[in-house]
Amino acid sequence: MPRYDDEQDNEGLDRIVIERLRLPARLGILDHERLREQTVCVNLEFGLPSTSCFESDDIEDTINYAVVADRLRALATCRHYNLVEYLAEQMANLVLEEFGASWVKLQCRKIRVVPECRYVGVSITRYRQASLSYPARALAQTEASLHPGSC
Repeated sequence: MPRYDDEQDNEGLDRIVIERLRLPARLGILDHERLREQTVCVNLEFGLPSTSCFESDDIEDTINYAVVADRLRALATCRHYNLVEYLAEQMANLVLEEFGASWVKLQCRKIRVVPECRYVGVSITRYRQASLSYPARALAQTEASLHPGSC
């Protein structure tokens, strides 16, 4: 199981996990990358917008991970992206804005593009800024106490 460098920052917070989601993507700056789709592997965790799903057992009270996967697939193929960093940012924004997640950690990897390694990629963490839910608010407060005086 992949670990994020700062995974302990979110321990105890309720989350949805999607691992090793393989998606076709139009991605890259090299000529041969512009000619065909390539596969990216995405790992993500995101905070639930509320805890009501634990009491209701109703899909409407949570984030449907199958729908998230479908939307990420559509995003990855809707246009050409030059940078994996930009694609990852767009994916994180989609999860925050369309699904109301309180935070998202996302790894986006290009597979076998450098002969000497299995993958190259980026790992990002983003927080929902407007109307912070409890998990995001708790994270923001914890980070602020760890880094007083920072913006």
